[in-house]
Amino acid sequence: MKRAVSAGIALVLLIGAAMFGVSPASAASRSDNQAKKAALETQYGVRISFEQALANDQTIQGRLLDTLREQLDRFPAGLIKEATDGLRAKKVASAIYVRAFTERDNPALHGSFGVENGKATLTYRAAGGVLEDWVVSHEMGHLIHEYLRRGPDASAIQKTWVGFNGSYVYNKNWASIKGDHELVFAREYGSASYSEDFATIVEDLIYRPDNVRIRLLDAPKSGYARKIAYLTQLLQQRTKAIPAGGQPWKRAVPERPSDDLAQIASAAFDKGLIPSGGTFEWAGYATDFRGLYQSSMSKHDFAQLIAAFMERRTGMTLEELAKEKGKYTKWKTTGSISFNGKQNVMKETTNYPLNDIEDFRVFHLYKLGIVDGIRDASVKSGTYRQVDAHWIYELQGLSSLKFEPEREITQGQALQMLERMTKLLGLSSAGADRLRLVGRKGVRFESAYAALAELWDTNASSLPEANDALDDVQAELGQ
Repeated sequence: MKRAVSAGIALVLLIGAAMFGVSPASAASRSDNQAKKAALETQYGVRISFEQALANDQTIQGRLLDTLREQLDRFPAGLIKEATDGLRAKKVASAIYVRAFTERDNPALHGSFGVENGKATLTYRAAGGVLEDWVVSHEMGHLIHEYLRRGPDASAIQKTWVGFNGSYVYNKNWASIKGDHELVFAREYGSASYSEDFATIVEDLIYRPDNVRIRLLDAPKSGYARKIAYLTQLLQQRTKAIPAGGQPWKRAVPERPSDDLAQIASAAFDKGLIPSGGTFEWAGYATDFRGLYQSSMSKHDFAQLIAAFMERRTGMTLEELAKEKGKYTKWKTTGSISFNGKQNVMKETTNYPLNDIEDFRVFHLYKLGIVDGIRDASVKSGTYRQVDAHWIYELQGLSSLKFEPEREITQGQALQMLERMTKLLGLSSAGADRLRLVGRKGVRFESAYAALAELWDTNASSLPEANDALDDVQAELGQ
């Protein structure tokens, strides 16, 4: 799904309607979808089926299969297959069933998990033909929990886990929970039961790794932190996918800097060069890099790092800088819904320059010439239109460029962005070579910190008086 249409999707979900076919990607063929489905079933040991309304629309089915692939691939390699194989050895087959979401459904219920007649079924409800990403990890968390519960010492595992709750008692009326529950549960819903507690922890680790890492840094001895440590220990002891001492959760767990870069990284944080302590709530993008050192950066990670440096250096937000340079655009998506007597008609217009991200700071960097867009072959026209029995959806202004925010950034791409930034700000580029590491194609967080720290120090003598406004900038960004 192209992120440029997500505002419309959210609006449709709010009014409880079922809208199909909102992706501008080219239609998938039946044979393509059969191949995708077979590959997923083989890799993860599950049988996948779709409700007839979804199975008959190959475009929707292709998009749903792509979402399943993207989200299941976030799990530690081999873990899901080991769980499904383990359940099969106990005469329990695993199945994924995707059904449409109708007006009769409870809008708060996005999926379910159950075991009956020798089958563990993960049911996902696709509203408007779109499967919400986090639901995939949540229900898969239930399946992994079922696998562990059918192993040895299940009662002892539950007793240990529940012991981390302290004074909290599971309650089906979970919305009424009081106190510092975030120190114990992934989210409020986790307080409903032992199984939901487990599933929401897995959901957090897979879908919200940055949020998990900051919570662990802020409260390393909390019940929430102890549950994650215990889950990791269980998987190390009881699975081959997670070896002893293995770290399955990637950037969800705080890292330690390399000995040779620890002091430089610390100095970069102290100088305010590294994003920390805030998120952009309107877009949901993490802007807190604490605890990230040795893992590789994505393109979006590096773009945020560049943005933070530019704002620190100039004392202006990127929006203000874009205005000063005559490169400002007010980014917006507008839309309307009407009824033509037969169908609901939804029309949207967007001016987003990239179709797979909604971070306005990246859009400003694009207009300032710091980042590039990549041609998206799936977008054939700036107008996208989809019609079915109930809905007409039309999007004007769809960009034919994408950013690929999650793709690992190469050294060449990072150096190019750095060179463009220094040219725009009139800085010496000394220090850029710290991005290069022998034998690595990507860029580690700590090497990027070192490069920016050296850039800052090299150009310290030309610091503008505008940096006196840093406090205002950080206050605006929630840092």
